[in-house]
Amino acid sequence: MSEEYWKSLQDMPAPKEGMWIKLYQLTGNAKVLGYMKTSIFMETMDHQMAAFELEAYIVRDMNILLLLGKDFQTMYKRALYTPPPSP
Repeated sequence: MSEEYWKSLQDMPAPKEGMWIKLYQLTGNAKVLGYMKTSIFMETMDHQMAAFELEAYIVRDMNILLLLGKDFQTMYKRALYTPPPSP
């Protein structure tokens, strides 16, 4: 999550400290300010709302508002496309 987007949130939670990481692929000058726990809501292909809990790193000088990584995309896909257990 970009610092710019984080600052635009209503009732913006303070970032928590966590493990130090380096984000080489986002931008050469990115600095992680901390992380926050939040929920994200998405509309499914059949027009239902799906909610996911996530931890988002707050990144200074990131060029996009929110970057959902491959791990989130894989989890999202599994959550929505896993068939229910058979009786």
